[in-house]
Amino acid sequence: MQRISDVIEALEEKTANLTISEEQEAKISKDAAKKEAKQAAKQSKLEAEKAGVKVVLKRIERGKRKYVTAIANLQTFPGVEIKAASKKLAQRFATGASVTKTAEGKEEIVVQGDLVDDIEEFLIEKYNIPEDKIVIREEKAKK
Repeated sequence: MQRISDVIEALEEKTANLTISEEQEAKISKDAAKKEAKQAAKQSKLEAEKAGVKVVLKRIERGKRKYVTAIANLQTFPGVEIKAASKKLAQRFATGASVTKTAEGKEEIVVQGDLVDDIEEFLIEKYNIPEDKIVIREEKAKK
């Protein structure tokens, strides 16, 4: 125990008069300012994205007569938890629904079946999403 306290005391003695040069101090403050600016830009970008964000309902053809419905940007609305929403959609429409990652790294809900109109009504009723904030798109199968 005495040995540990001697080592700690020796380290404190050695580090007591350490200083950084003016150049290093300037670099540290520059880096801190850069991080703050980056964080502020990220925050303003998120706010702008939320202001213009719309829920995108995509009807995607899987085969000849099979479709899936993808719901993107749902989590940007307040009070919407994407995994819980996926579960509620699966229960409401008695189909399979899952949360998947898109190519951009965002999450979307994929529901089996052509349910675009039904899901639109469900989102308006359940989550109070304004009708003008919902966009419907149709995509062909990727071959």
